[in-house]
Amino acid sequence: MVNDTGTTDLQIHVQTRGTVEDYTFLAGPGPSPWWRAHAKRTRFEEPVVLVESDPDGWRCYVGGLATDRADRVGTTIRVSVVFEGAHGAHEQVVRLVAAAITAIGSAGAARLPVLDEQFTADYVDGVLQSTVTGDDAGARVLAAIEELPAQTLSTARHGSWAGGVAHPNAAAAFAERTSALLSGKVGVALYLNEIASADEASDLLDRPGEVALLVPGDEGITPLRPKARAPMTARSETSRWWLMAVVTTAAILLAAVIRWIFWSS
Repeated sequence: MVNDTGTTDLQIHVQTRGTVEDYTFLAGPGPSPWWRAHAKRTRFEEPVVLVESDPDGWRCYVGGLATDRADRVGTTIRVSVVFEGAHGAHEQVVRLVAAAITAIGSAGAARLPVLDEQFTADYVDGVLQSTVTGDDAGARVLAAIEELPAQTLSTARHGSWAGGVAHPNAAAAFAERTSALLSGKVGVALYLNEIASADEASDLLDRPGEVALLVPGDEGITPLRPKARAPMTARSETSRWWLMAVVTTAAILLAAVIRWIFWSS
């Protein structure tokens, strides 16, 4: 556990793999995998950013980031960082979220070199092979964030909205919403990489709070609204009443047949 400046009990967990060892959390078990609730809409092998806030606190997953490390067969190793904490001013977390979104929007396969500098192959392999404690993993994340540029937040205010991750206004609004969520606003800010349009995630509006949604592409900000139900047409209304009439008639005829059999026996 690492204490962020001005806040209490900021928990930081780092998930990656070594040259030989498979993906796991460094220095002990990770948190409960709350991010898996979004598995139907995102691939965790690719860059993804998830921020959630409720009255009890907030949680953030910045995952699937490429590194300069590779496994024994040459496959690029990825790193994910999970934060959890009480509501407060967590400027460092917002900076990492904003940097990840910017990298995703510009390159798709996001990579943050500042994390590579802290989580080298020697360090990660040492932790996973128990020759290094790894107790400073959280501190290394914060040190990496200090190398990122300070974030200027958008002054615009939106309700529930959707936009493309490559659109600068949408990216800025996402950072602003992240800051609000970490400070106590209830809702979610999500970059989901497995959906083509916001229509595929309109059910997110069924949960408490407002939704800020980024999807692949460069579309600007648009309000996120529930899917409209198709109005019942006169034809469908007529079909419904016709079906009810048929069912009712069949029930009456069946009752008459049963009564005739009873009295005839």
